Amino acid sequence: MLICFQIGVFLLAGGFCTHLFAQSASLGGRVLDSSGAAIPGASVSGLRTSTGVTLNTVTDGSGVFLLAPLTSGTYQVTITAAGFATFVASDIALEVGSKGELNPVLKVGAVVGETVSVTAAAPELKAEDSDLSTVTESVLVANIPLDVRNPFQEVNFTPGVTQSNSLTAGTNLTTQSTTNTFYINGAKGGEEEIIVDGAANTINYDTHAAGDIPGLDAVREFRIYTSAYSPEFGHTAGGVESFTIKSGTNALHGGAWEYFRNQVFDANGFNANAAGQAKPDFQRNQYGFQVGGPVVFPGLYRGKNRTFFFGSYEQLNDSTPGAGFTSTVPTALERTGDFSQTFNTNGTLLTIYDPSTLQQVAAGGKYTCSNGAFTATTAGGYRCPMSYNGKLNVIEPARFNPVAQKLLAMYPLPNQRGVGGSDQNNFFSTAPNTDNNYSEDIRIDHKVNDKHSIYGHLDVFDNYIIYGQVFGPPSYTPNNSNDHIPGRNIMVDHTWIISPTVVFDHHFSWAHMQSARASVSPEGTAKFGIPASAAPGYTATFTPQIESVSGQIGQLGNSEPLEANPNSVWQYAATLSWVKGIHSVKFGTDLRVYRDQLWDPQLLTVNTSKTFTGGPIANSPTSTTGNAVAELLLGQATITSGYAPLVKFGHGYAAFFVGDNAKVTRKLTLNYGLRYSYETGDIAQGNQLSYLDTSSPSPIASQVPSIPNLVGGVGVVGLNGTSRSLQIPEKLHWEPRFGFAYSLDNHTVMHGGFGIFWHAAATYQTNPSSFGFTRKSTSINAATDGVTPLYNLSNPFPAGLPNVYGNNPAPLAGNNTGSGPLSIELGQGVSGNPRSEQFPYQENWSFDIQHSLPGNVVITTAYAGSAGVHLFGAVALNQLPAATLALGSALNTVVNNPFSNVITDGSSILSKSTIQQGYLY
Repeated sequence: MLICFQIGVFLLAGGFCTHLFAQSASLGGRVLDSSGAAIPGASVSGLRTSTGVTLNTVTDGSGVFLLAPLTSGTYQVTITAAGFATFVASDIALEVGSKGELNPVLKVGAVVGETVSVTAAAPELKAEDSDLSTVTESVLVANIPLDVRNPFQEVNFTPGVTQSNSLTAGTNLTTQSTTNTFYINGAKGGEEEIIVDGAANTINYDTHAAGDIPGLDAVREFRIYTSAYSPEFGHTAGGVESFTIKSGTNALHGGAWEYFRNQVFDANGFNANAAGQAKPDFQRNQYGFQVGGPVVFPGLYRGKNRTFFFGSYEQLNDSTPGAGFTSTVPTALERTGDFSQTFNTNGTLLTIYDPSTLQQVAAGGKYTCSNGAFTATTAGGYRCPMSYNGKLNVIEPARFNPVAQKLLAMYPLPNQRGVGGSDQNNFFSTAPNTDNNYSEDIRIDHKVNDKHSIYGHLDVFDNYIIYGQVFGPPSYTPNNSNDHIPGRNIMVDHTWIISPTVVFDHHFSWAHMQSARASVSPEGTAKFGIPASAAPGYTATFTPQIESVSGQIGQLGNSEPLEANPNSVWQYAATLSWVKGIHSVKFGTDLRVYRDQLWDPQLLTVNTSKTFTGGPIANSPTSTTGNAVAELLLGQATITSGYAPLVKFGHGYAAFFVGDNAKVTRKLTLNYGLRYSYETGDIAQGNQLSYLDTSSPSPIASQVPSIPNLVGGVGVVGLNGTSRSLQIPEKLHWEPRFGFAYSLDNHTVMHGGFGIFWHAAATYQTNPSSFGFTRKSTSINAATDGVTPLYNLSNPFPAGLPNVYGNNPAPLAGNNTGSGPLSIELGQGVSGNPRSEQFPYQENWSFDIQHSLPGNVVITTAYAGSAGVHLFGAVALNQLPAATLALGSALNTVVNNPFSNVITDGSSILSKSTIQQGYLY
């Protein structure tokens, strides 16, 4: 029974792991005497000189010792043993994630109290592991000039790293959602894992996005692993960005700063000059302060050598001119219905035809208009030019649609001449965009006693993006609405030195990021006379968006007026490290829960064209006829509206690993290990998720008798005995790792490694389909003949919007046909991921040679390769039933491919694969 209990404790402890030892530093080695014999029981003390904190251990029977985990910094190591002179090594610099090695030879002590002192040489060759990585130290972190002082910008300076987007990767322009979209050693963008003080900092928003962005001056140093072969690394394609927050010292230190730019130093833009506009406003101020030291409460507690704090605050106020916004707005005459001065871009007057004058005429027949009789060249519908009171191209005011009049009134008047005397591009603005960032970082370190120590941090980031009001109030501006993007990372860590050769470390952390757009008009759609039946729920509170397929009127209204998408990751993880002889073994696990929410309520859009005011032949507009503003003013437009639900979902991740660093000889170190990971499928509240079902009988099979045994449709989780999980997870995700470090001589070290890394599901399990609870409908703007207009702007859905299907297993009368879950209408598209997905993984390998030169210079020559496996296609063509492939024009079945980035070798991969008419393209 006792043996079983001990085995259980060992397995439990061995299941705790994170990236902490990779995030922290360690120092190990072997203590020998002058004959080469091991010295067991020697006392080893590691003193961090800036804090006075000491970590103590003793050598084992083989003379081996381990000091870990250590905060990066400068150390003094003292080794004492009975009968030997005291050995002191000073100025040992340990970087984030480094594995220092010290192999002293103790001298027999001829004099009591004799001390042998050495000073460590820097920089040192890396002889303990095979990871390919680059460290940026605090001096460079503080002094490299950066545009907006985002620490992620410094990732770009690492060999093997390429930006996926030169405008956003590593910047604050779109903050966390795209700041992590780097390509590392050929892997897909957004596949990197970010850790801060060992805590997970990547969440599931759009891509593997950053949760929090620490302040630049709060970062002590960071290491970018381009090939991270240690099995404790996972949930990545091989790249890891490891940041460490500064900690306080025994001395009170602080500082303040301000960086600024101003439009006084700028020239005006060419387009702004051409439009007669003054030089746009540009102001950027970035300022802050930091302070750190021992925690002291006078008369109560003095934390010197024991308790330390560090705090940093930074604020960015950035008002930048717009890149130059050009649009087309209705003229003052056009708003009154007068199009007599409306020309196309070559200066030709546009003729506006009256859609109410449609006449069906045989070829060679006559049709009569107010301005004369005309002969039809071909058979079909003909229209007459618009006229009022004998004046062509003028609409009678009594025919104005009241909804359209109120919508057009939101547009500003033109402020520049259009192209070629037309109205096209007759409005220009450089309204400034504002970007305000607030960053606070706090870290507390406390040594409880010689066996226990704790530390924790709180990193807070808030980004407020305010777009330029080119059309006036924010809700009218034709771009995304203003956005608040908060980021958080909270972590508490505990280290327990169980014995001189066994160390246990664990932490609990929470990282969070949210996109929270809000530009809601208090009057909503009702202000314009749009009926409530066309604008359900939150849709009724938005300013309608106007779009024109002909480009004759610019967009108005926010593209994304409301978004509430919080995303979090909870992590519990730990490590158990054990040093035995030549082996340094680590066991562990990484346990996470991802919580996500998607809520982008359906926007109400008004779509207009020049189809019904073109002519004279109906539905045959030319470059000299028809106008979208005229059609809108008549009420001839379509409205798109519907339902988009709030969906809360999440999934779990668990990984277990074992790894060993074996000092085989004094020259050769082997790193090897195995990691197993398992990522569950998404589960949503209310089972609001659906998938592409390629095997169930099609609900429209009876309507397509020409295709026997037709299959395919929408699958709903949790129905008819199916699992609530959207995806069927793969279970055999083994990740072997191997590497070596071999010292050719005292100045040259070779490294090599190979590893398999399963990609994080975060990059393709986001935005899951919610087909049954989402429905978008567009009003009908013409009768069945396609040419007789239906003036429906004031009443677009006479029977009301079609209801959502929900996840009811029975069909809804009037909304769908057939039977079974989510029966569909003939011709309606169905989209979603297949339920059985094949995860992608990365094969990484590298070889490098390090060589030290005089003057403390180390050069590295490296080769790194990678191969992505299963990156193309969520489902293979031959896996789909033939009847599904043959469906073709009856139903377009879309298979979303989640792997929607570009590989750095230049080959692009599909954002989606469409199955239509029997082939995949």
